[in-house]
Amino acid sequence: MIGKVAGSRTLCLLPLQVYCTEVSSLQEDVRVKRRVWIAIAVTAFVGWMMACAKASIPEPESQGAKLYVKYCSAQGCHDPIPPQGSSYPYWKNQYARWSGKLRQSGGAAPTAQEDQVILAWLKKYARGAKY
Repeated sequence: MIGKVAGSRTLCLLPLQVYCTEVSSLQEDVRVKRRVWIAIAVTAFVGWMMACAKASIPEPESQGAKLYVKYCSAQGCHDPIPPQGSSYPYWKNQYARWSGKLRQSGGAAPTAQEDQVILAWLKKYARGAKY
């Protein structure tokens, strides 16, 4: 396409149009790739959540499991999270953090003896444990 004559020069708009089309096409490619990555991330997250939901609490009739369910999920915050999903160091840290907050809030917290039973149960069934 040839545009208007400016002075002695003829302006050619074709290169600008091609450039704009290429930029627009690249922007659309980036949007599509971003959507694909978001879909992959969401799918992975949902799959992980479903796997955790399907996993059951090991030895549900044991004292450790009962105390775990009583204190860690009976407060209405969340369903019991199967210990197989994470390593023992993770659970030990989470338990210390959670029980500390519970004690500070004045809620029903496990005794020192119950702490030991729950932590032993978590250690026995945490990911990577030999049971």
